[in-house]
Formats: sequence, C-alpha cells, structure tokens
Amino acid sequence: MLSTSQLVTQLVNDFGEDVTRPQMLSYIDRAHKALWNTDCAQTLFFNRSDNTFPFPVLKTTAGTLSYDITATNLLDSQGNQLSMSITDKNGYARAIECRKIKNVFVMVNSTSISLYNYGERIIVAGINPYWMQNTASMMFYKVPGELYDRTATRNAFFQFNNDPGTQTSLYYLEFYYAAWDLLSESTPLCIDTDMWYEAIKDGVRGILEDVDSGRTEMMDRFLGPWRKKFMRAMNDPIEDRKPLQMQQRKYG
Repeated sequence: MLSTSQLVTQLVNDFGEDVTRPQMLSYIDRAHKALWNTDCAQTLFFNRSDNTFPFPVLKTTAGTLSYDITATNLLDSQGNQLSMSITDKNGYARAIECRKIKNVFVMVNSTSISLYNYGERIIVAGINPYWMQNTASMMFYKVPGELYDRTATRNAFFQFNNDPGTQTSLYYLEFYYAAWDLLSESTPLCIDTDMWYEAIKDGVRGILEDVDSGRTEMMDRFLGPWRKKFMRAMNDPIEDRKPLQMQQRKYG
C-alpha cells in the first residue's frame, strides 16, 4: 500500500514539477476528505476496545438539553471518559472529531419498554455476535431530539427535546467521524491508497483544473461517480462477504 509520501511522489511525477510537494499534499488532503467524509459503515465510530458494548455513552446532566459530541461528554460502558481517537496501522493514536450524528438511542429490555416513551425502534449497525451475547434481550429506541452536524464554528451537538436527567449509562451514540488532517507526509490516509489511488488522482486533477480554469468535468466525476462507488464499497456488509465458491467437477 502506498504511503502518503509515496502517494505525493507518484502524483507530483504524474502532474509535473510545477506542483510542489506541500501543494500536492494539500490537494491530496482535500480529495481524501471529500472521499472519506461520507455517511457509510466504514466511517462510523466504534469504541473497539470496549468489550461490553462498542458505542459511546452520552453523559447528561439534569436541566441541560444541549451536548457537544466531544470526549468531555462521552464515556465507555464502564463509566470512564472516552478517548476520541483512532489508532492507525503504525500504532499512533489519531485524534478524531464527530462529523455527523447518526442516532442517540437507549437500550432497554422487553420488560421495561413501558418505562421509556421514545417511540421509534431502530437497528444498531455493526453489532457482532460477541457483543450480542451481552445485549441479546435488549432493543434499541431512538431518543427524540435535534441532530446538528459539525461546522467550522462549533462541534457537532445533540439537542434533547426533553430534560434527559443526570445519566451516565442510559444514552448511547452512533456517529460518523471526519478524516484527520494530513499534517505531513508521514500522516497516513484513512483509506486504502492502492484501492482508491485512481479516485484520489482524479480528485487532485480536478482541483488542479479548477484552479487553472475555474471549472472542471474531472471534479464532477470525482464528486459524483467516485464518491458513490466509495459509499457502496464502504457499506458492503461484512457478513455478506462470502468466500469464492469453487466449481466442483466429478469424473467418471
């Protein structure tokens, strides 16, 4: 798999020496974020070190309706403050931010549903059999409220419709995280650079053409078909990935 530095070298060679390495890194960063920051299973955050339940707990205080989705307000299933980071393939913890909230939900068993008037039942994605052993009798219900995406001026936040009370183990959170910044050529991308090399290349070409002429069909191609292809691939359910079935032949 191409490292970020190798990717910069490859694209600088492809597009000529008039593009400097820092410029190319910034173009790759823009294309990388445009590709990664889509709503799909691959960009959904899981606290994979939590063996009890992988979704963060949203800590609430009675009388407060609005909560920023930051580490300050998130706990793991044991009540410990959650680290908002992803460990990359080199073992380095990369700080992440919530880009978009998918759901705030409660987990209740069949005997206590009447205690909660949340209405809409939802399916929580990505629960594997190990976690299901802990939640076999549970059902998930969406909490009424307003979902606000991250912007340049503030964090993503959730606004409860009703007073949530003081809780440290009731409200769970599903959210999509944003691609981290490519601060240097040693910072890895979130994606497989071999699989998505042509997409990144088209994105960089689109940026270069846009800078030169103010309009580019290549950028339309990148933001259209490539992003759709990425979303389809990254939403491919793991349980549906079946091994190749070899044809059996009988002799005689």
